[in-house]
Parts: sequence; structure tokens; C-alpha cells
Amino acid sequence: MIQKRLNTNFSQSDIANLVGISRQYYNSIENGLRRPSPEIAKKIANCLNFKDEWYKLLENDTSNISVGINNNFYTNLKKNRQLKELSVNDICTLTQINKERYIAIENGLEPTTDELILLKTILNF
Repeated sequence: MIQKRLNTNFSQSDIANLVGISRQYYNSIENGLRRPSPEIAKKIANCLNFKDEWYKLLENDTSNISVGINNNFYTNLKKNRQLKELSVNDICTLTQINKERYIAIENGLEPTTDELILLKTILNF
């Protein structure tokens, strides 16, 4: 879902405004932390151009989300970023994480749950 939004060049605030919800609520939907109502799911799907698949937004079972950090997280974070040929600036643009904070995360600072979900989603690990 994040990639779909990024492909449309919309920010989370843009989608939230178009749908009529708060950015925070949209962020929690995008990160799988909350399930939207069918009405909201359809509106989001319409904004992201996957109208016929709106129901997939409802299939996220948010009760079983596991975002724990394993021992290899910090090593994999930098390694996966480099394998994808993404700069620190690229990651910061995609995640909207402050550059200094991202560098600190790469060096061992524990990310927030939202940051962790974003990073795992973008870097596919």
C-alpha cells in the first residue's frame, strides 16, 4: 500500500484529506495497525487506483502484527538499503524519517513501531 501511494505522488496527508480521515488514522491503516471500514477502504482504494481490490484493505489481520527487532535488524537495515541502491536521503524521503534519526537507527537506536514497519516494508525484510 505504501508503494501504491508513493507511485501516485500523494503524501499520507493528501490521501487522508481526500478520504476525509486524519493523517494519523490513515498512517495506522497503511501500516496495518488498524482496519478501515468498507466505506473508507473503498475511498482509499479509489485514491490509490486499485478500485477492484478495495477489500484487500480489510483483510489485514492487525491483531497478529509482529514488529519486534531481531538481532540482525541493524545489520540487515544498512545491507538491504545498499542492496537496493538507496541512499540515506532516499530512505528518509520514502519514510519521512528525519535524516539524523535514520542514521541513528542504522547505528543501533531502536526505531518506533511505525518507523520499524515502514523500514521493513520499504526494504522487504
